[in-house]
Amino acid sequence: MGEKIILGILMLCMATGIWMGPYLWNSTARFTKAEDQRSKKVVIKKAEAEEVMDTSEIRVLLSNQTLGKYLHKKVVLTSEKPYYVRRNGKVVEKKAGQKTNINFRKTKVGQTVIFSGTGKLQILSFRRGYGYPSYRGKLEVHYGEKGIFLVNQLLLEEYLYAVLPSEMPVSYGKEALKVQAVCARTFAVKQMNGKKWAAYDADVDDSVASQVYNNSQECEESIQAVMDTAGEVMKYKGKVISTYFFSTSWGHTADSHDVWIQKGSSPVYLTGSLQKEKKQRWDLSAEKKLKNFLKEDVITYDSDFPWYRWQVTIPYFKLNRQSLGTIQNVQVTERGSSGVAKTLRVTGSKGVREIRGEYRIRTWLSPDGCRILRKDGSIVKNAQILPSGCFVIQEQKNGLAISGGGYGHGVGMSQNGAKKQAETGKTYEEILTYYYPEATLSQK
Repeated sequence: MGEKIILGILMLCMATGIWMGPYLWNSTARFTKAEDQRSKKVVIKKAEAEEVMDTSEIRVLLSNQTLGKYLHKKVVLTSEKPYYVRRNGKVVEKKAGQKTNINFRKTKVGQTVIFSGTGKLQILSFRRGYGYPSYRGKLEVHYGEKGIFLVNQLLLEEYLYAVLPSEMPVSYGKEALKVQAVCARTFAVKQMNGKKWAAYDADVDDSVASQVYNNSQECEESIQAVMDTAGEVMKYKGKVISTYFFSTSWGHTADSHDVWIQKGSSPVYLTGSLQKEKKQRWDLSAEKKLKNFLKEDVITYDSDFPWYRWQVTIPYFKLNRQSLGTIQNVQVTERGSSGVAKTLRVTGSKGVREIRGEYRIRTWLSPDGCRILRKDGSIVKNAQILPSGCFVIQEQKNGLAISGGGYGHGVGMSQNGAKKQAETGKTYEEILTYYYPEATLSQK
C-alpha cells in the first residue's frame, strides 16, 4: 500500500513538474526553489548573527583531480542505488550502476544540474586518496564560463565523517579523534559564517584552503568520534572561534597574528606557548635563542615525531629569480616570539626584496627537488614549501643550509601533540582546553 502511495506521488510530481522525490528517500538531498535561481544568479543569504544561522547543512566546493583546483571539464557520476537527475526543471530517474556524463559546453553557461540519490553518489571523473570518491547528500553541477563547478551539499555532521580521516590518522585513537571532530566542526561553522567561497555558492572547499574532505574514506572510528561530540564547538565569550590546527609543533606554538600578519594582539585562545604540561611563553625571536632551542631538541609533546626537527640544503640556482638575478644573501629580519619567520630579506644581483608572511616565506624557499632529513633519519623529497616557518639559515658557498622544526603553520592545536596527550590519559575536553585557553566547549 505504501509503495502505491509513493508511486502515485511520483506520477503526480512528474505530471505537474513539482518534485518531492528526494524528500521521500533522503532528507539531505532536497531540491528547493532557490536552486532554480542559481542558474541565473548566485545569491547567498547569510544570517548576520551566528546564533540564528542554520548550520545543519554545509555546501562544499569540490576540487578536480588536483586539490585546490576547481574547474572540471567533465563530470561522470553513478551510484550503487537508484538516483535522480534534475536538469532544466525536469527530473529523470537513473538505475543503480547507470552512469551519467556531464561535459562542459559554453552554450550551457549558467545552467545547473542537480543529483540526489537513495544512497551515496560516486564520482568517476577524478580520484581521491582511496580511489573514486563517494559523497553523501546531493551534488550540484554548475556551468561556468570556463568549466564546471561541483558543489556537494550535505548534513554538517555527515560532512565531518569524511573530514576526520582526511585530516588525522584514525589510528591516533578515540580521544584524539574526538578532539579533531570538535576542531573540524568549529572550523566549519566559523567558515559558514564567512564569505570566502561565496562566489561559488559554497561554505568551504575540500582542500587545505579550508580543511581536507573525503580524501580518505569515512570509517567506523570517524563516525563514532563525530557522534560522541555531536554539535560541540569551541566558543569564546559566546562566539564560535577559529580552531586552527596543524600537524607538528617545533616545541612551541605560534601567535596567530605572527603567522597571518595582522595588527594588534592575537586572541588569547590563539597565543603560542611551550608545549609542555606546564605552559610557558618563551621568547625565541632572537636568532641565537632560536638556533639553540632547535639544536637542544627540547622535550615537549611533539618531540617524538619525525617532523619535530628537520634539515634541508637548497642550492642557490633553485632560488634565482629573474627579477632579482643571482641570489647573494637571504636573511630572516623579523620573527614572532615563537621563532616563526615574519619577514625574509633577499638580496640579488638586480635588487632587494622583502617577503612578508609565514606562508609566502615557506613558498619562496621551496625545497622542491631537495632532500629533507627528518629527526628519525627518514628522507622526504619533492616538498613544495618548507615544512614550517620556524627555521634558521646558514649560508654556504653553493646554497642555504636550513635547520628547522615542526610541520604546518604552528597556530592552535598540534595534531601529534593531541595524540601524545591522549596517550597520557587526558580527555578530549582537557586537550581542547590546553590548546585553546579560555575558550569553552559548547553546543553550536
